[in-house]
Amino acid sequence: MLLNHIYGIVYYMNRRYLVKHEGVAVGSTSVIDQDGASIIKVIMIVPEYRGKGLAAKMLKRVISKEFTHNPIIKLECRPDKGMESRVKQWYERLGFKSTGDGKWMELRKGAAK
Repeated sequence: MLLNHIYGIVYYMNRRYLVKHEGVAVGSTSVIDQDGASIIKVIMIVPEYRGKGLAAKMLKRVISKEFTHNPIIKLECRPDKGMESRVKQWYERLGFKSTGDGKWMELRKGAAK
């Protein structure tokens, strides 16, 4: 299984996260502060590594680290864009909830799964 061969989620300065497999970067994200929340920017996984649990593993690490900075973590998810309906459900399984504006989802400290 691929996850057994991951070197791990690397946490870089400036809140950039990188997933490496056998020393090669296969995914990343970054986080900024905005209005008292940690905002997760685009989550990227190289296409041939998708569907292997890497994004979830990275996002769980991001959540754990970011709750040391802010009590709220947000990300943008617009379910009206076709496939993003599935993505929204995936974020919900990780504990994120819609903010009701049709754009943002958030996770509050203490509500993480």
